[in-house]
Amino acid sequence: MWKNQYFLFSLMLILSFSSNSKELSSSITTHLGDNKTFRSGDQFSLIINQSDTAYAIIIYENANSELIQIFPNQLDKKTQLERGRYYPLKQQHETLWFTVSQPFGEENIWLFSSRIQIPELKQFKEKVGVYFALTISIDQLKLHLQKYFKMKNSSIIISKTHLTTVQ
Repeated sequence: MWKNQYFLFSLMLILSFSSNSKELSSSITTHLGDNKTFRSGDQFSLIINQSDTAYAIIIYENANSELIQIFPNQLDKKTQLERGRYYPLKQQHETLWFTVSQPFGEENIWLFSSRIQIPELKQFKEKVGVYFALTISIDQLKLHLQKYFKMKNSSIIISKTHLTTVQ
């Protein structure tokens, strides 16, 4: 479980872009790449690559499959990220640092991107510090968003990075 006062790994968002891209594409990874193992206390950042300006939400899925929306959050409420810009998550005016604590195991960080506004997930949220715990599973969340975007005749891009955390 992530505890706000014990965060030791940095979540930094870097958006890069390729010009002349008509379809939105996006990816998320750690600065060391995908499928890496991190020990308690290791620091790392996340990098987001998007082909264009897009709306985004980032969801952390811990080893117990609990979901926490880490972007946007209570202190950083913007929902649209411009291409080619650096976006650190903030706590007041400082970059927010995180640490992974128990439960250790297989974890995912999900990026949902779209050219149109992503609906706020109010009916699924419970405030946890500056973040929001989600009361649904990742499969239910993906299904909910896919249905919404189908109804809007649009699409959502779903990307993830996988990591393993150990004590």
